[in-house]
Amino acid sequence: MFWTASRLGDFELQATDGPIGAIRDCLVDDRAWKVRWFVVDTGTWLPGRRVLIAPERVEASEGDPPGLGLAITRAEVKASPPYDDEAPVSREYEEALAGHYGWQSYWTGLGHAAPAEGQPGLLSADDMLGYHIEAEDGRIGHVDELLIDPDGWILRYVVVDTRDWWPGKLVLLVPPALTGIDAESRTVRVGLSREQIRSGPAFDPDQTIDRKIEEQFLDYYGYPVYW
Repeated sequence: MFWTASRLGDFELQATDGPIGAIRDCLVDDRAWKVRWFVVDTGTWLPGRRVLIAPERVEASEGDPPGLGLAITRAEVKASPPYDDEAPVSREYEEALAGHYGWQSYWTGLGHAAPAEGQPGLLSADDMLGYHIEAEDGRIGHVDELLIDPDGWILRYVVVDTRDWWPGKLVLLVPPALTGIDAESRTVRVGLSREQIRSGPAFDPDQTIDRKIEEQFLDYYGYPVYW
């Protein structure tokens, strides 16, 4: 079961000793296409405050209804370093956060240098929704949704609405097909032609994505299965 980025906030996030609020955004590493931090709004519990939580501490349950659990206490969340969502996430802040919780840093051994002004490789999933999709030969649509795999919290697919060019069709793209993201123009560039995207298998958001459906998309674009 994939979790959609736009609906993560529909579920209350439970710490080990009670609710702490809801997820309002995901910060995605644009090199590994993995969620590095969840942005959590603490709601009425800690009014006016947002905190960052490592995805390794968030567990998704697929019951009825589904839920999101957190392997830390409310006291730990309350005492965490304050997060300013108007400023870029710096490596210094990430180190302070990892030190507070005793978490292992995800960048260890990856050679990720941290510029003083912040960490530019983190993308807001919320911001990406609605970005224009620019194929090699022109614009084809916009980002309609992001599908996130809770097994490792990896961004597996970008749902593209092609109505800007080809009405009434949704398609899936895999993140490796994205060749560039321009936040200023709100544009995602894709290393495919419009015809390649248009001719791809249609995506039905009401249909459960199983391995067979994934294989159809991955095979069409020439990408190996990841499982």
